[in-house]
Amino acid sequence: MKTLSQIMVSACIITCLTANAQTSTKTALREAGKIHILNIDAHAFPKISVSFKAEQQNGVPVWGLSEKNIRISEDGKQQLISEVKPSAGSVPVFVSLVVDHSGSMDEDHAQLYDKEGKPRFTIDKDDNMVVPNDYTSPIDNAKSAIKQFTSSFDTQKDFISLTGFGTTVDKPLALTHNENIIIKSISDLEAIGKTALYDGMMTGIEQLKNAYGIKALVVLTDGQDNTSKSTQNDVIEKAVSENIPVYIIGLGDVGKSTLSEICTATNGQFFYTSSSTSLESIYTTISQRVQAIYQVEYVSENTDKTQIARTILLSSFAKKNVMDEAKYTISTSDVASLNISHPDNNIQKSENTANKNLLNVAGLPKVKMLQSSAINNEMDIFWILGNIILAGFIATAILFYKKKKAERNYSI
Repeated sequence: MKTLSQIMVSACIITCLTANAQTSTKTALREAGKIHILNIDAHAFPKISVSFKAEQQNGVPVWGLSEKNIRISEDGKQQLISEVKPSAGSVPVFVSLVVDHSGSMDEDHAQLYDKEGKPRFTIDKDDNMVVPNDYTSPIDNAKSAIKQFTSSFDTQKDFISLTGFGTTVDKPLALTHNENIIIKSISDLEAIGKTALYDGMMTGIEQLKNAYGIKALVVLTDGQDNTSKSTQNDVIEKAVSENIPVYIIGLGDVGKSTLSEICTATNGQFFYTSSSTSLESIYTTISQRVQAIYQVEYVSENTDKTQIARTILLSSFAKKNVMDEAKYTISTSDVASLNISHPDNNIQKSENTANKNLLNVAGLPKVKMLQSSAINNEMDIFWILGNIILAGFIATAILFYKKKKAERNYSI
C-alpha cells in the first residue's frame, strides 16, 4: 500500500505541474500583445518555414508555444502545421551593436554620489577628482557587459557588428563571427567627444541591410544627440524599411520618451538605468529576448510556382480574438505588408509608425529566385531528355554501322 500511495502522490504532483505549466502558457498567451513575423524561408518550396517571436505587452517572451497554440493560413486557407520549435539553435542571428563612447561615458554620477546626493569622491591639491576604490567608469562597465553579451551568441552561426560613436561615428566593424576581433574592437573603445547618436544608429542599421536571418540593433547611449546629421525620424524610417527591431539602453541623462518612441515604432524595446553597474543584467535580458524566436513549418497546399504573391497569416487561438495577428504579402516588388492588430485594446499608433506597413523583407524568397528555380527545373528536364534522345541516336547509329559491316564481311 505504501508503494501504491507513493505512486498516486507522484502522479498527482506530475498532473499538477503539467496543469500549472499549461495554465501558465495560456495565461501568458492571453496577455501577449505581439506576434512578429521575422523571416519567411521558401527555398524548399512547397515547404515553408516562418520565424516569429511572441511577446507579452511588457516585452517578455511567451514560452511553451506548440502546434496547439498557433494557427497559420495562406491566402485565407488554414494550413496544416508540421512543427513549431524554438529556432535560435538553427536560424542565424545578426546583431549590430552601437555603443556611445562620448566623454560623459567616463563619469557615472550614480557611483560618484550617494543616495542623499553627497559626493563620494574627493579633490586633490591639483584639482583632480579622486574616485572611490570601488568605482568603475561607465565605459569600462559597458565593455564588460558587451563582451558577455557577445559570448551569449553562437558565433559558429551568428554574426555581430560593432559601431562606436562620439562626436563622429567610428569606422564600423562589419558583421563577423570572429570572436577575437569582436572582443578587441570592444576593448579599443575610449570615452571621448560629443554624442552623434542618430548617425551611429544609421550606420548600425546599414550593417544589417543585407543580412538574412534574425536581425537586431542594440544601442547604448548616456546622453542626448548633439552632433548628428540624421534625425529620429530618419532612424525610424530606415529601421522599419529594413525590418530591424531596435533595442536601446538609456544610461543617466537621456531623452527617455524619444528613445522609447524609436523602440516602439520598430518593435524593439527601451531599457533605462541610472547606473552603469546595471548594464550587464540589461544586456543579458536583451540577449534572451533577441534569441527567443520560434519557427513554424508547414507544406503549402498551393504548389503552383507561377503564383508568386502569397499572404501568410500567423495567429494564436489560445483564446478567441485575443492574440495579435501578423500578415506578410509576398509581392512582385519584393515588398511585404505587415499589419498587427490588437483586438483587446485600441492602441494609438504614433505618426512615426504610419509607414510601418511597408517593409523591405530581405529574408523573404525573391520573385526572381522562384522564377529562375522553375525555369532551371524545366531546363534540367529538357537537358536530360535531350541527352537520352542523343544517346539513343548514337546507339542506333553504332548498331546500324556494325550490322552493315557484318553484312559486307559476309558477302565477301
